[in-house]
Formats: sequence, C-alpha cells, structure tokens
Amino acid sequence: MDKNDVMEKLGKLLSETKTGVLGWVNKEGYPELRWMSPCLMPYNKECTYAVTLEDFPKVNDLKTNDKVQWLIQNRDLTEVINIYGKMNIIEDALFKSEVLENLSSNLVAIWKLEDDAEFVVLETVIEEIVYYDTMKGIKERINFREE
Repeated sequence: MDKNDVMEKLGKLLSETKTGVLGWVNKEGYPELRWMSPCLMPYNKECTYAVTLEDFPKVNDLKTNDKVQWLIQNRDLTEVINIYGKMNIIEDALFKSEVLENLSSNLVAIWKLEDDAEFVVLETVIEEIVYYDTMKGIKERINFREE
C-alpha cells in the first residue's frame, strides 16, 4: 500500500462516516479528544481539513503543541485509520470558504453552538498513516515524510 492507496481508503471512509476523532494535548499536558468532521481537498493529497470556532480552547492548545492524531473508522470497525501529523491554523477567508463548501452538510453541531462566531480551518499535514483492516488482520504503516 502506498500514499495514494491509503488516501483513497481515507476518502472512502470519510465519505461514509463524515466524522473522526481528533486528539491533541491541552495546555496542562493532558490529552483531549473531540468528534469532528474532517475532509480532504482534491488538490492537496497529504492533508486533512476541519473547521472549528476560533475561540475554542483547542485553537490555543494547538498553537502551543501542533502534534495531533485523528482516528477514522467505519461503522463496523473493520477498517480503522490513525493519522499522525502537525496542525496548522488557517484564517484565510477564501480558503475557509472552500473548506466550508466541502463540509457544510456535516457541520450542524458547530452551527448550533454559536452561529455568529468566527471560525478557522484546521489543516493536518499528514506525517504518517496507520491503516488497519481488522477482518483480514492487515496493518499497514505509510510514512508521508519519506519519498
């Protein structure tokens, strides 16, 4: 399996489930986990994107420690993908608009929290993906930092 294969599997899982769990370290050094709606953008095959409100604590936590992990899985838990990477916080209005267009139908929960708040895009630059096919006993580790 190579980068293209695993990104295709990731795209398929995200189109089915529309959710994933983001893990990061808070300012006290404890792990934090949140369900979010990540997506892929067609022109960047080595990043995932999500949106959050800019005043949520995780935004400040990520400015201090940008290392994150995503957990993406199908409903049957037969395919599981762990993504390890570094998070960038993007405030560019045009880019936010593009990501929102891609995710808008998946963001009901965030709009119910505060519909007039500003948001930012969370870009995860993928460093490594671990893919599990639990029914076949397959575990593949794909390093995105190596060519």
